[in-house]
Amino acid sequence: MTRLCRLLTAALLLLAPSARAQTQTDLLNGFDNFTIHDPVVSGGKVVNYGATGPNPHWTIAQWNIPGQKLTPFARQDEAGQTEFNATAPEASVKVLETADGMQVQLSQDGAQLPCDNPGNRPRESDLFIGSKIIPAQFEKTPLSQMTALRQIVWVASTGAPTNPPKNCSLNAGAGIISVVLADKAVHPAQIFFYQLDVSEVCREEPGSRSCNRSHNDLAYYAKTNPFGVGDYLPILGTSYAAGSLKKIDVDILPRLAKAISEGPPALDHDLSHWRVGGVYGGQLIWGDVKLTTTWRGYRLVAETP
Repeated sequence: MTRLCRLLTAALLLLAPSARAQTQTDLLNGFDNFTIHDPVVSGGKVVNYGATGPNPHWTIAQWNIPGQKLTPFARQDEAGQTEFNATAPEASVKVLETADGMQVQLSQDGAQLPCDNPGNRPRESDLFIGSKIIPAQFEKTPLSQMTALRQIVWVASTGAPTNPPKNCSLNAGAGIISVVLADKAVHPAQIFFYQLDVSEVCREEPGSRSCNRSHNDLAYYAKTNPFGVGDYLPILGTSYAAGSLKKIDVDILPRLAKAISEGPPALDHDLSHWRVGGVYGGQLIWGDVKLTTTWRGYRLVAETP
């Protein structure tokens, strides 16, 4: 092949769509400091407390936990690491700071959780970590202008039944990673929660709702605004996290596009109207189960042309 032919071939490869470089942008701050959201402040105010250090970019959310809320973080310095602990009867959070970075452990114990809310609906209790996205310009970048949206995290998960059982109608739990989408092109504005299960714990009991079942597709759990859909890691071709840290790296953009296009009639189905507003991950439980999840290196990476 002549030198001219080689140059022409190289130029054509550079111009081909498949060869165009993609820009990758991290939309989250790395784990630095954490603060705790106060769930009992009324009037729609956002009040946080007990930060592990200045300018925290991550928040601990404690939704529907019974009894006492989490204490402020207590600091304990040891050789080569610093540990922060916040505790409540039903939940605990441990933030471990080492030379290798931050690691967060969330734990819940269903022995302290009532079976039901009023109306005999199973009571869900949540323990989450969450963050807003950066840089600010990506708040204006619609999903339609992305070629991929990767959720990347190291996670471990261990679950078990509590004893003695209370004979709750549902006994289950899950570790999740999630994004919050916002659509301000319609009035009123719409919010859409996408939750991807990355681990599960299930306790089957006589008379309780079945939780040990396979999932084949998206599951819409809220069909009015704010909307919500559940997804499951095995559908994306990856096994659930278990006892040791497992790296999860999945492109959720095709799943978001599917969820929006096939969503409830009241949902805006135009992908160009939806933007990413933030993320949350962590765990939720119902009934007679215990669950502990460990999190490290949480990232959300957008790819654009």
